[in-house]
Amino acid sequence: MATKKAPKTPPRFTVNKGAQKILIAVAIVVVLLALGFVLRGWARTTVIPKMVSVVRLHGVQATLDQESSKLQDPLARLGFNSVTKTSACHLQLAQSIHTQVDCSVVKQAYAQLPSGAAAVANTQKQAALLQTQLLAEGWRSGSNGVTLSGLINGTAKGVDYSPDAYYEKVVGGTDCTFDTMIAYSNPHPPALRSSLACDKTVDFLGAPHNEFYNSAKGHY
Repeated sequence: MATKKAPKTPPRFTVNKGAQKILIAVAIVVVLLALGFVLRGWARTTVIPKMVSVVRLHGVQATLDQESSKLQDPLARLGFNSVTKTSACHLQLAQSIHTQVDCSVVKQAYAQLPSGAAAVANTQKQAALLQTQLLAEGWRSGSNGVTLSGLINGTAKGVDYSPDAYYEKVVGGTDCTFDTMIAYSNPHPPALRSSLACDKTVDFLGAPHNEFYNSAKGHY
């Protein structure tokens, strides 16, 4: 009786030590690249804005305080008492190694127009004086043709819709805006919402470049 031959065992696949080192090195590089990508995103959204905030935010605040002082506190002049303020630096745009951060300080408030004729007349007077002072201090009005005094006069007379009365001024690379809008619907009460804000764009490791990057201050 013939004996059966044992089946042949296929040769075991082995990797020589040189190839093992190459595979390990490739794996390490892949892991490092993935980790770098995650850390880059975290740095752009958290670390870099925090760093820029420490260096630049106080300058934006100083500019806003300076312009507010020149205008004799425009929000108070219009009768705004409950003013809220926010300040922060946040990621605006990231491209390749370039990161763009925007730092802003905003004071905003809501106020009802006074009901008495004398009080309304005083608010209208303050608006007219403030409008003149804005232009004298180098603020440019918006292209929609709406003026601060015109907006407030219309609101006092019951107009419940109008584009904003918008003014802008650039101070040493910091962009400041004074924006007032109607904030009610007829019939009552006539009210306004207004904000005074300054912001500065900071480019970290160079400015991003794309088809939207048109303005000198870096906004897209």
